[in-house]
Amino acid sequence: MSLTMYVIYDNPRDYPGKFVVRRWIGMNASTKPEGVFATLNEARGVLPIGSVFITPYDTDDPCIAEVWL
Repeated sequence: MSLTMYVIYDNPRDYPGKFVVRRWIGMNASTKPEGVFATLNEARGVLPIGSVFITPYDTDDPCIAEVWL
């Protein structure tokens, strides 16, 4: 069984000026975003109920805004 995470990106290269939510299963990101949004609050709206915020690592890509389990 692999860990599922939801990563919210702020201004990624493939969607400049947007917030993008991608689901990660283990070390693999979904190829299609869960959604593309204008605001961080809108992006949080697609997270599963009960998701828990974890702080991104200092070494993560700078466009990673939030990580949720």
